[in-house]
Amino acid sequence: MPQLARLMGRTLHAARWLRSRWERAGWARGRVVLVGQPVFVWLTRRGQRIAGSEYSLWRPNPGALAHIAAVTDVRLWVAQHHPQAGWVCERELAREGRLTATGGQHRPDGLVVLDGRELPVEVELSHKRPARRERIMRELVARYGQAVYFAPDGPRQRLEETARSIGSERVQVLELPEGASFR
Repeated sequence: MPQLARLMGRTLHAARWLRSRWERAGWARGRVVLVGQPVFVWLTRRGQRIAGSEYSLWRPNPGALAHIAAVTDVRLWVAQHHPQAGWVCERELAREGRLTATGGQHRPDGLVVLDGRELPVEVELSHKRPARRERIMRELVARYGQAVYFAPDGPRQRLEETARSIGSERVQVLELPEGASFR
């Protein structure tokens, strides 16, 4: 709900009103999925048809909500700070078949498209094994020339160490945007 309010440029009250309208129309559902966290909103099958979305229908998975919310926060931050930039989500990358999970290719959480360049974005909420972290970072830099990571303090410090160890000034490691959900 807080993300919907930011996307609308309105208050949380206005976002709740819109969600209620969508639910009455049968376009969306909204529920608290994790205790103490905001209401999560997702499309119904009817909403998916109305929106013209070709993605497979998705229902909230408690284990994935923190990451999805954090990626959405990053996407909203990019839209606010770089309104001319485009965003290609991980689901779109998978659908286009541009990157596969097999063959050693890592699919980033999103691509920022700006001035004809593609910049991979990774959102890391937890620690990865050092070898895996380094492999992914090297792969993204080799493929795109640079990469941007967003992470909270603990993972951010490890990501910065890895970026320094591979000698790449082309990896930018940033704090999660202010107001990020599910911290």
